[in-house]
Amino acid sequence: MSEDQVLLAWAKAKGAVALTTSSKKERLEGYLHAGDLVLTEQEIKAIDDAGAKGRAKVLTAKTVVRRAAGALILGEIGLRECSYFGLNSF
Repeated sequence: MSEDQVLLAWAKAKGAVALTTSSKKERLEGYLHAGDLVLTEQEIKAIDDAGAKGRAKVLTAKTVVRRAAGALILGEIGLRECSYFGLNSF
């Protein structure tokens, strides 16, 4: 049983129609088997609750570097403006 199959079974239990775009044979076969999967009320509620919480926010290294670079640039600009206006108390 895969995550894809569980989510398709959840969508079916909720009365929704799920559309997929995969062309990989293994995935398509898995999607067919998802139709046979029956989730309990507890499993459906657990998926509902997880969805209500939203996705966990993950910071990638690229995001961290971008934010740090932005902070450094803004800090440099701030220091230059302070120097320009004669505020050299640093």
